[in-house]
Amino acid sequence: MFYDDRNLEEFRTAYAEMPLYGKAMENKRLVGVVLVSLVVIVGLLAGGTI
Repeated sequence: MFYDDRNLEEFRTAYAEMPLYGKAMENKRLVGVVLVSLVVIVGLLAGGTI
């Protein structure tokens, strides 16, 4: 949540200047889901089930 429009704009400015890994760390749950999905897909491919 943002306190007001000024706070939102400050975040947007800071977010735009962040490197890719910084942006990813803003949404840790999404990064976790993507990593788990990749591990599952690689595991299935290595096991020859796909």
